[in-house]
Amino acid sequence: MAVLHDTLEAATAATASCGAQGFGAAPREVLQHMFSFLPLRERCQTVGTVCAWWRDVSLEEGGSLLLDLNLNRLPLFAQRTRSLPDFYQQRASFIAWLLRRRAGIRRLALTAERWEDDSQAVILRLAVAEIVAAQLEGLRLVATDSGRTTSPFLSGGARLKELHLDYWGRSNSLPRALADCTALTKLTVQCSGGLQHYQALASLKALQDLSVMDCDWQRIPAEVLQLPLTRLHLRYADFADGGWLPGDAGRLASTLQELALPGCQISEVPEALAQLSALTSLCLDRNYMRHLPASLARLRRLQQLSCEGCSALRELPPALAAALPLRSLNLLHSGVAHLPLAAGGRRLGAGSQHTRSSHSSSDSGNGDNAGSTEEQGTACSSGSGYLSQLTELRWGVAEWEAAGGGAAARRWVGAAGALATAAGGPDLSPVAQATGLRVLQLAHVPAGAEAQLAELRERLPLLARLQVNSAVLLE
Repeated sequence: MAVLHDTLEAATAATASCGAQGFGAAPREVLQHMFSFLPLRERCQTVGTVCAWWRDVSLEEGGSLLLDLNLNRLPLFAQRTRSLPDFYQQRASFIAWLLRRRAGIRRLALTAERWEDDSQAVILRLAVAEIVAAQLEGLRLVATDSGRTTSPFLSGGARLKELHLDYWGRSNSLPRALADCTALTKLTVQCSGGLQHYQALASLKALQDLSVMDCDWQRIPAEVLQLPLTRLHLRYADFADGGWLPGDAGRLASTLQELALPGCQISEVPEALAQLSALTSLCLDRNYMRHLPASLARLRRLQQLSCEGCSALRELPPALAAALPLRSLNLLHSGVAHLPLAAGGRRLGAGSQHTRSSHSSSDSGNGDNAGSTEEQGTACSSGSGYLSQLTELRWGVAEWEAAGGGAAARRWVGAAGALATAAGGPDLSPVAQATGLRVLQLAHVPAGAEAQLAELRERLPLLARLQVNSAVLLE
């Protein structure tokens, strides 16, 4: 805004000598700079109503203002053609305008087939494809299927690097013309019926970033395993069977750095995941696994681990935590009630009496738990660095809040004045060992935890953001 304010002041000074005409006679360069701060819709509609000079400059040939063209915001593409009384006149004007400016357009967003029974709308989109497809580097298409107007945009897309396909209708197939986009490095596909026909992926030898939403796959296809991907994001797959990742992950084993599998019905994390040796970020949010395999300790580059919403996950294995160079750990709304505590680490309020009966009673009902926090701390004594390395931590278990419902459970200060852990409530002592934390978010913290939180703030000197439940206490 400051830049725009300075620009307006400069424009006012530049047009001071223009008399009563004012901005209506402002220099072309000044107006171009002003209009560059406006979205396309404003340049096409609002600016053009001021005067003919503004309209000519805002849409003039030169293209630098039209690197990113979203046609869905224009009435000509947002309405049925039969509802536009002057459709043919608008279409002729737009095509003439587009032909003069096509050289500057690099990115395009368009609903390709919005009304299948509107033949004039289809013809208009085919004309746009013929004019601009060859020079596009980025394309976002919303289509009801992979047919008539999707393929023309792709068959001429030799320079296309980023493609977003949103099949909000009945389609579950990638268009065959996708194989012509050999320069493609990023592909995002969203479909409502599950992506079943994906053979065209095998031709995308330069693809590095693949996101498929609602894919409904039962395993990662062989076509994907042979791509040089650095990022793979699959949402709502059907990975209930533990064999969703084969023992030979192909090229992914050495290239993949980010893997996100939220909501993929994962009940078991396969040992084969450890072969992804280049992995730096792993997201397993909203899945059903009960444990993380010890083999993940071989992921020596993993810095981000997220298991948000994994309520069946009861433990973060101490040996696994100690082996990973984690910087970010997300356990919000999980079942991990206790973090591994480094041996010899000082607990919150440890200067006086501390109540531990709650841990034994809480852990006795979960046979697969690691036991008490003291036992976890001992197991982690050889590599407690995961706590000191963390810069972001998000943690919270629903059982904490449930345990804080009664008056006895909310008793955080013992008779001798020592900080006591309520029955089933959180023990935040491990958090205090993460002295490098900059971001801390805690959920399901019951009432009465003020003493622990106050001590945490004292012992975390680098903390820049603190959120407890829905309240932001530090930012």
